[in-house]
Amino acid sequence: MTRDWSKPNLRNAYKPVPPAFDQAVSTTLQLLQTTDERKHINPKRMVVFAALCLLLVGMTVAYTVARPAILRWLLGYGNGSSSLEQTAQNILAENSADHITARINGVVYDGYQFAFSYELENDQPDQPVLVAVDSGALVDGQSLGLNVDMYDPKMVPDPRVDVLPVRRNPTDGGGWSLPIRQELSGDVTCEVTFIVYRPVKSFVVISAPYHLEEYDADVQAEILDSWNTLRGFQNILIADSADNDPEKWSREGYTVIDSSGMILGSAWNMRQTARIPVTFTFHTDTAIVYDFSDTKDVDLPDCTLHVRRLRFSPLTTIVDISLIPHKNSQTAAQELAKRYGTIELVDENGAPLLFADMDYEYSPLPFVTAHWGDNGCWACTYRIEMPGLQAWPERISLITEQGELLRVSLP
Repeated sequence: MTRDWSKPNLRNAYKPVPPAFDQAVSTTLQLLQTTDERKHINPKRMVVFAALCLLLVGMTVAYTVARPAILRWLLGYGNGSSSLEQTAQNILAENSADHITARINGVVYDGYQFAFSYELENDQPDQPVLVAVDSGALVDGQSLGLNVDMYDPKMVPDPRVDVLPVRRNPTDGGGWSLPIRQELSGDVTCEVTFIVYRPVKSFVVISAPYHLEEYDADVQAEILDSWNTLRGFQNILIADSADNDPEKWSREGYTVIDSSGMILGSAWNMRQTARIPVTFTFHTDTAIVYDFSDTKDVDLPDCTLHVRRLRFSPLTTIVDISLIPHKNSQTAAQELAKRYGTIELVDENGAPLLFADMDYEYSPLPFVTAHWGDNGCWACTYRIEMPGLQAWPERISLITEQGELLRVSLP
């Protein structure tokens, strides 16, 4: 998806608020609207309404701050399950180098992978750096990959446009481990490394012009706060609108970024100045999981259902199943894909499952592959990775356009 960063949709960048808070705000706005429609504003009522609004804002801030850091990173203001809250672990581990302190402050482990949250702090806030998470970690001395983008580092302090007040230094982040193949038990020691980069010459900021008059006062203040942050940095040049060719600046040895700190242009022009390993310990006995990956194959009229992975945890919902045509061929697998169509996960009442408010990419459509498992045969495969469920149903059914494929009961 291509975004127009000259017109940031800030409100879409945030998790939804809790339902209770949303309802309270709606009620307050309805009362205000009713008062306005009567064309008579009672000053005492307005004071009460204003106080209520302030209280609601305070409740929302407290709601978020009170959450463990890992849940704030995963959910923002959104909803998760009580099981997810139970499995969230507060961590306190940090290390410093080159004026940067990296802290791991939260973990959720579900027996298959873990998510972690961190914060980065710069004790020279007028000299921003870029910090990346190394894509390799150690878990009990064994190498493990992390699902992070080393080539999209985070600027510290963070100049992003955000809803005020912005937490710029320290700034927050997080990441996921890749699936952990080895069996873990007890307390596990993990090491994640942060890499500090500084520009060879300096940063150059290139951005499309903001037309402030197109935004309301709050958004204008947020945009101006971001730009004032950039102007306060000592190692940043802000390119003139007539000289905003990123490749030109890159060829001259500068590190070109946009106003959020994202690198532009084809040349990196950064030098690594420090590696900061942070060692922390998390518990594995907190994991909650319902795993049906060992379910036997199911014989259907025109194919065999094979369950490669089917597991539900407070952190993730993973479905990896294949329909293998009895008369195996590419054409037969393609016909299965057309016939069975999309897949849906429903509870015992036939209602779609409700997932935690995390970021995800999801497609209910199957795909056809010639490399099903280790068998090298054609198959119609459904592969879904979703957040954990907001609540545990009694049963979960996998439904396609041909009806129910499989039903499992949760103990």
